[in-house]
Amino acid sequence: TRRLAHVGSLFARRAQGPTRSHPRSVRASPPPSPRLHARRHSRVASDPRTPFLWLWWAHPFAFAMTKHQLVTHDGELLEAPLASYLETLGATQWSSKYQVVAIMGPQSSGKSTLMNHVFGTDFQMMDESRGRSQTTKGVWLAKSPKDNAYGPTLVMDLEGTDGRERGEDDTKFEKQSSLFAMATADTLLVNIWCHDIGRENASGKPLLKTIFQVILKIFNPKKTTLLFVIRDKTSKTPMDALVRDMRTDLQSIWQSVTKPSKHARASFDDFFTLEFTSLPHYEYAHDQFIEEANALYGRFADPNRRDTLCPVADGSNVPANGLVVSLRETWNAVIGDKDLDLPAHKVMVATVRCEEIAGAKLAAMCEGRELASLMSSVAPDGAVAAPGLGLKLAAHAIIALRGYDEEAQYFDESVRVAKRDELRARLVHTLRPIAHAHLKHVGEKLLRRLRNAMAASKDSFAFVSAGATKEAREEWANAVADAVPDDDSLLLPGQTLDDESNVGVESEGESDIDTWRAVAKRVTDDFEKLLAACVADERKTRVGDATRACERTMERAVGSQVTGLIEDPPEDLWERLDAVLATSTRRHCVALRDALKGFEPGADEKTAAGDAMATRVREVVEAKTRDAAEKAVELMKTAFARVFSKDSRGLPRTWKATDDVAAANRRAQREAGRVLGL
Repeated sequence: TRRLAHVGSLFARRAQGPTRSHPRSVRASPPPSPRLHARRHSRVASDPRTPFLWLWWAHPFAFAMTKHQLVTHDGELLEAPLASYLETLGATQWSSKYQVVAIMGPQSSGKSTLMNHVFGTDFQMMDESRGRSQTTKGVWLAKSPKDNAYGPTLVMDLEGTDGRERGEDDTKFEKQSSLFAMATADTLLVNIWCHDIGRENASGKPLLKTIFQVILKIFNPKKTTLLFVIRDKTSKTPMDALVRDMRTDLQSIWQSVTKPSKHARASFDDFFTLEFTSLPHYEYAHDQFIEEANALYGRFADPNRRDTLCPVADGSNVPANGLVVSLRETWNAVIGDKDLDLPAHKVMVATVRCEEIAGAKLAAMCEGRELASLMSSVAPDGAVAAPGLGLKLAAHAIIALRGYDEEAQYFDESVRVAKRDELRARLVHTLRPIAHAHLKHVGEKLLRRLRNAMAASKDSFAFVSAGATKEAREEWANAVADAVPDDDSLLLPGQTLDDESNVGVESEGESDIDTWRAVAKRVTDDFEKLLAACVADERKTRVGDATRACERTMERAVGSQVTGLIEDPPEDLWERLDAVLATSTRRHCVALRDALKGFEPGADEKTAAGDAMATRVREVVEAKTRDAAEKAVELMKTAFARVFSKDSRGLPRTWKATDDVAAANRRAQREAGRVLGL
């Protein structure tokens, strides 16, 4: 109640005229003249902050929702707060009958001040008493509280361009925010000082060229009104001359823009409607500024005026309930475009020059006679003209790197170091074949020596192979240390090599190897594979020889036993054959294990070898019995002849007249039948 009463007294005082308590009405005595009194009263009444001060006094919480930060200083679009803010404004009831107005321009050029006076918003304005600095950070959004016959007006205030806070190198956000405003606003105000017209950078021409080009590439742009607001215009230069110069500049920018094929023949007027206006100096002609700012708002509020700036109500506007999604997707498309992430000029120059210097140093090294001589000195027998191949390769690389460091020392440090690392990797790729060729010959020599040592020794294979392999590894390690340079000798002072850089490479290609450490690991891994394969092949051959020798011994022994039983088969032939099978299996499996003991087979290998020998013994026994079965008739004849032609003592029978030939014949037939039964 007290606040409302006080507000009522403020309205009463305002009706009587300004008081000394208002900051704009403080004047020294004597009392002002009626004319001066009226001018001060107009300033108080026209100050866009006055109604918001009264509103805050009556209800301080209402002031918090008059504006909303749409995009933060770090480039994040706050989607959830935006939805809440639009809901507070009642945007769900707007349908498509609303307009979006944005403003872009240099930092501290009075953009927020202009929007506050034209649309009645309360964007934060710069306090000149504290110096000139960045005031608006990111992108802010507000709804104009003024009456509008067209519909609600959303006002977008952008962070100024060319600010010292972000510096000369960080121009990405100003490009992103400007493109975002051009893609979403129905009318984009371009705030420009009168004395900057005709200048290249101060007038924003490079920025306009960038956003013109990108908006055609990533969007299907609607027709946008570009309103150039010429600030602090003086009467010396005619408005027509300023407009003519600006139109010429814009047409020149449009002609220089690289357009996609679908817009190759499009004109500037197909996408943009150009409007121009001017405003007097805010301080020196304040009353006239206020008057013309209010008049400018009339062009946004009345769609029936001939010079209206209201968008055409053709239904192409995004419905207000989909505005959050539209703004989000537009911002994501903007920040995802790489054309806006252009480096600073000095970075681009450093990139080009450092690449040129690195390429020249690499070419000079490759064309030198010393490198060709070093390549030819690598002999097929694994020798090199002189020891210390790694030191020689490192010397060539160091000469190239030092030359690069000397010529590139004055360029941007981050670019210079990055391009130096690329040159170091390219040097590794160039010099690596020499080390590979030498180490290939060394590896072949060591493998030949290993094979000869294993083949010549009669001792335990495991013992011989272990000793020969250890010796080969030691010689290989010494050869690698001699042939591969040290990465540390190629680094800058204080620079360290990433411990995981190329050390664990698993790919089959060579393009991912850019350090000598990775080269050494790759060639060592390859040599270890060849070493293991060499030992495995020799062991397989030797194990096969030992196994075949045991099998031949087994075949002779088992075959003679089975043949003896079959030729003179006893009554218990099959029991005797089973006994031979079991006994022979045990004996020859033990003999095979003893023969393979020097190869140190594992448990699985022992089991497999024993099973194979047992199977082979059975195969021999079965083969002999099959042969006997196929010769059954011959065996029957042999048995018949043995009984019929020999006596009980096994001697040839002498037939007498008294001998019973028929009985002897029956006995022989029974013996033949018994053999057939076996």
